[in-house]
Amino acid sequence: MKGILLVNHFLTQNKFSQLHSHLVKSAEKCGVDLVIKTNLQLACESAEADFVLFWDKDVNLARRLEKSGLPVFNSAQSIALCDDKAKTYTELLGVVPQPKTIAAPLSYFKSDYAPFVLCRSKDEVLSHIGTQPFILQEFIAESAGRDVRIEVVGGEIVAATERINKNDFRANVTNGGTMRQYFPNAAERKIALDACKALGLTFGGDDILQG
Repeated sequence: MKGILLVNHFLTQNKFSQLHSHLVKSAEKCGVDLVIKTNLQLACESAEADFVLFWDKDVNLARRLEKSGLPVFNSAQSIALCDDKAKTYTELLGVVPQPKTIAAPLSYFKSDYAPFVLCRSKDEVLSHIGTQPFILQEFIAESAGRDVRIEVVGGEIVAATERINKNDFRANVTNGGTMRQYFPNAAERKIALDACKALGLTFGGDDILQG
């Protein structure tokens, strides 16, 4: 079986190349010939493979590959839902518990969001908000600097880690956090599986907060 690992041409940091290499070697152990192609390459050529492992957010390309008859994982629809956090939140309403969230009203041009965003000064508003869509979420104090990441593949939990960051309210390892093996309880497992199912994900990582 031959597959394409679709990656972004413009992300060249070492952490990405290491991950891509790991995926190719893992596929080889499963008897799959996984060839790396970039979104720039496939913008100009046809894809010859049995499937595409789509490790990017280029939704238009993902959809074009789907329309050519190729199985794409994750699907273009799932990528679109997960790349826009307002869409993710809306899709998961009534499915899993989430922090209180409100999405910014649509603005076609750069606008003054001061009436919508409560900050200490207008300069602070402008320092946080540009012209891109954004959401505001409730701060979960008891989970500051800590979360649980649960990885789901094919409707099954395959790994889980607890991530801790003493210097940032975000627990991400790339922001200086550390991680250790974690064994999720039944409630956490259900949240992870339900979220991935609702978003149509073949594979996905769920971040679960305390509280």
